[in-house]
Amino acid sequence: RSIGISIMKKAEANTVSVANSAMDEISDIKASLGGDIEVVTIFDQSEFIESSISELLREALIGGGIAIIVVFLFLMAFRASIVTAISIPLSILVGFLVMSSFGFTINILTLSAMAIAVGRVIDDSIVVLEVIVRNLRSGQRFPEAALNGAREVATPVTSATLATVVIFLPLAFVGGIVGEMFVPFALTITFALI
Repeated sequence: RSIGISIMKKAEANTVSVANSAMDEISDIKASLGGDIEVVTIFDQSEFIESSISELLREALIGGGIAIIVVFLFLMAFRASIVTAISIPLSILVGFLVMSSFGFTINILTLSAMAIAVGRVIDDSIVVLEVIVRNLRSGQRFPEAALNGAREVATPVTSATLATVVIFLPLAFVGGIVGEMFVPFALTITFALI
């Protein structure tokens, strides 16, 4: 009276594409059988991935917007707010490009890694911007203020970023099934932060 079918993707396949293709095929099969069958999906990981992507985009926009407003309110510098606004999508874009070149797919773990990386990028941007704005207010011209400010905090910002990378990078060397799950997570954080 019923048939259970489990569809599993290959490691290099995109979960959402596989699920959408499977659902399209199921619709074709239902139509060819006259519609007398009922198909019930028990578990579809693509739904979680799609909702995670939309949540990540929403949270990134909200978080980025709040970060820009906070930077503007504390520093009262519009250009400084723009730098923060650019650093967030730029780091996400670079992270996704490198992920793609390594063959990583977008999934819950890689999206989680990207969310962690965005938080660190915002922190680093704010620290560097605060010093630059302080230098501008002390009378330095913009090029000097930017170079001196970046030099002043380069070591602590780089150290903090590398510390985060060093914390997560060992996950990339875990073997077995756990390693298969955490390698993309660890490397995604690393790509986005570096």
